[in-house]
Amino acid sequence: MQSFTTLLVIVLVYYVGAVSGSDEESRCKCVCPSPTIVNGTETNKTVYKVTRIPSEKCKCEYVVELVAELHSVIDKVNEFCPRCECKFESRNPTTIKVVVIIILCILSFLLIYMLFLLCLDPLMSKKGMRYTQQQNEEVNLVIMLLVSSLMLSLSDDDRAKSSFPKY
Repeated sequence: MQSFTTLLVIVLVYYVGAVSGSDEESRCKCVCPSPTIVNGTETNKTVYKVTRIPSEKCKCEYVVELVAELHSVIDKVNEFCPRCECKFESRNPTTIKVVVIIILCILSFLLIYMLFLLCLDPLMSKKGMRYTQQQNEEVNLVIMLLVSSLMLSLSDDDRAKSSFPKY
């Protein structure tokens, strides 16, 4: 088990070191209408994503300049941008990779445990051992108490004549 823990630590350090250059992925995601319907009333929306920009520049005017598909709308920015919704999104790939590694380790541990139990099962079950119905011990105890109280109430002569076993 100690070697498994050591291996896990080595893998985590490797992955954390490998992605340390890209600590965070960020992008600007704008949902805008199609450039062909600037003056129309259609509501077809298109998603435009611009990566590696600061959060202050996540505005429609900046996205229109960077996305090649939107160069036809540069002169109509005032009409195009009010229909756009731009959001800045960021995520940390190191955290995502560490969580995925932990989940994979847990799943592999459970798999190994299941295989261990499957190998242990034939050793634990004895051949020739059959199922016997469980008796309700409370009922058996009450019957034994009744029989013993009956035996005590009988005289010695009656006890000898009875078919009850002697204790």
